[in-house]
Amino acid sequence: MHTTPLYEAYKDYPQMKMTDFGGWDLPVNYENGILAEHAFVRNDVGMFDVSHMGECFVEGKDAAAFLDSLVTNDVSKQVVGKAMYALMCYENGTVVDDLILYKMSEELFFVVMNASNVAKDLEWIKGHCPSDVKVTDLSDATCQIAIQGPNAYKSVEKLV
Repeated sequence: MHTTPLYEAYKDYPQMKMTDFGGWDLPVNYENGILAEHAFVRNDVGMFDVSHMGECFVEGKDAAAFLDSLVTNDVSKQVVGKAMYALMCYENGTVVDDLILYKMSEELFFVVMNASNVAKDLEWIKGHCPSDVKVTDLSDATCQIAIQGPNAYKSVEKLV
């Protein structure tokens, strides 16, 4: 069973329920129960360890054009500093995976892949990558925390 870099920080938390999520030992809910936690995130803010997700950099002068050739959304219209949700497709139109693409600069994208699809996604991306675009797997070196809910921005703003 895989664990995230944050596992040691929460593994002994009292009344936490852990679950096997695609081979990862992850918390599913804490002491209040999943329904109460769901309602709390919907109405306030919650934090999730999503370090099990896969990540890579796609960089180079033609990185945006390359990603445009792989996904359904229009990467060429993406704004620096923003994220975009997109489906990565096979040539026949079926879905390889759904991704989140963060445009870090005009030539650098941070791509988030589903944990169970990392190997398959990287193989597909690298297999179609032109020579002037570089793909770097960051999955084992990246820790992610998702902060979600209507008060997420206000909560994070206090820290940064």
